[in-house]
Amino acid sequence: DGALGLLKIKEAGGTVLVQSLATAAFTAMPEAAIALMPDIQQLSPTDLTLYIRNLLSQL
Repeated sequence: DGALGLLKIKEAGGTVLVQSLATAAFTAMPEAAIALMPDIQQLSPTDLTLYIRNLLSQL
């Protein structure tokens, strides 16, 4: 299950993000992640792209 995988990543100290419910065509995946981790970052597709690019630029 994707949400459980995200939870494991978070528990290991990783960064986890989901697409915002307002912008998701299908909300089941982000809803499942939010149910497990209510504080998970929810970002629009544009903001997800910018966030990931920023992370990659720090490598």
